[in-house]
Parts: sequence; structure tokens; C-alpha cells
Amino acid sequence: MQRLVVKEEEQLCDPEQPLHIGVVVEDERGAGLPGVEVWLTWGEGADRAVTGLKPDQGLGYVDFNAEVDTAYAISVGTGAMPVVSGLELEPCPSEGEDMETVIGSWRIVLAPES
Repeated sequence: MQRLVVKEEEQLCDPEQPLHIGVVVEDERGAGLPGVEVWLTWGEGADRAVTGLKPDQGLGYVDFNAEVDTAYAISVGTGAMPVVSGLELEPCPSEGEDMETVIGSWRIVLAPES
């Protein structure tokens, strides 16, 4: 597999959704790639998932539960160097002073380096 880089990084500010980090792995044409092993690691542990198990989200999609005050790294494949590191859940920009603070999840799109 070619070296992957971050194509998109989007903070998701939906208070109705559980906190998570969603990762999409695409090929050179932008199509989702099923069957790709994605790792989410942090200081105290690691979690592994394979893309394509939630086809309603796209063939290249995988997601992980996440918590505040934890720095995460994302890597693809066994023993691979992280593509993303230091990723943390952060408060979303607020629209007004009376707004409740919403912690945002992340959607990260990975694609081959061009």
C-alpha cells in the first residue's frame, strides 16, 4: 500500500453523536477502500478496526470511541508509523456566549500521497 497522508480533517460538532474519531481510507481515485487495518493508539492502549464494516458510512470508513484529555495517533497497517499524531477532542467554536460547550469528534480522510 502506498504511503497515506491526511487529505481532510474535519471537526464534527453534533452533541447528539457519541464522541468518536472516524477515519476514511481512500484510493487514488477517492473511492473508499474496504479491508484496511486502521489503528488508534494512545498512551495507555490501542484499538484496531478494519474498514468496510459499516457500509452505510462508506467502504473505507471505520470509527473509534474517543475521550477528552487523551492524545491519539492513527496508523494504517501493522507496525506502521502514525499518519496522524497528537489528535485530541476539543471544544467546538461557539456561536454565542449562552451556548453550551460542545466537544467535537473528528473525521479524518486518508489518501495516497500524490
